[in-house]
Amino acid sequence: MLIEERRDKILQLLYKHKSVMVNELAQSLNTSVHTIRNDLSYLEKENLLRRTHGGAILNEKSIRRTFQSSVRYGESDDSQHAIAKEAAQHIEEGTTVYIGGSTTHYLMLQYINTSMNFTVVTNSLKIAIELSTVSNIDCYIVGGKVPYSANTNGSLTLELMRQFNFDTSFINTGIDAFSGLTTSNPEVALIQKAIIKQSKRVIFLGNHYRVGITSFFNVCSLEKVHTIIFDSNVPEAEKDNYKENHKYIEIIQT
Repeated sequence: MLIEERRDKILQLLYKHKSVMVNELAQSLNTSVHTIRNDLSYLEKENLLRRTHGGAILNEKSIRRTFQSSVRYGESDDSQHAIAKEAAQHIEEGTTVYIGGSTTHYLMLQYINTSMNFTVVTNSLKIAIELSTVSNIDCYIVGGKVPYSANTNGSLTLELMRQFNFDTSFINTGIDAFSGLTTSNPEVALIQKAIIKQSKRVIFLGNHYRVGITSFFNVCSLEKVHTIIFDSNVPEAEKDNYKENHKYIEIIQT
């Protein structure tokens, strides 16, 4: 493993778990404790982490809000790719779509037909950067407060998002057949509400780990959702709840 690859892997683990231990890293990356300590010292100088006794923690105050794409999005699985690929097929020529900043949203970029002309509105800095080099796609980044996720939020983001009208929006929150769409962050929920209100069509990206989840803050009822794309890991009984109780929703199985 090259030095850059190993340090990138350390950042992936750190982003995911918020803290890492030297001995565990040495074992999982098949290298020496001395090498890991050198890597952590280097990354600390880069302002990406803070050394602790026996390990390191993520530097939440780092001015580098985003790492290489693999840091946040590198551990995607086949089910996320399947949903992303299917979702990308629902973007049509000449339309305006909302794409957020989740891993599945980011994976959609691999499958989008870049020969089409259409418009993307996003609050994800990473999505905007990736699309800035695609000449056929007009991309608008919605400003606001930039948290560590690099997805803008807050009152300014909410107000700006209300100015757009969307043909299709791709939403990725928690979902339950009875509670509808929910999320744990009230600020994010308000922005999602605004997006859905301004959308002609709402497509929910149904990753199995988000299905059957009811979180702190309501986003919308399932009456506002037009299509759900489930991955193959969603239990049949769970999918049947949507088919039986929400017959107006188009259910797509990847």
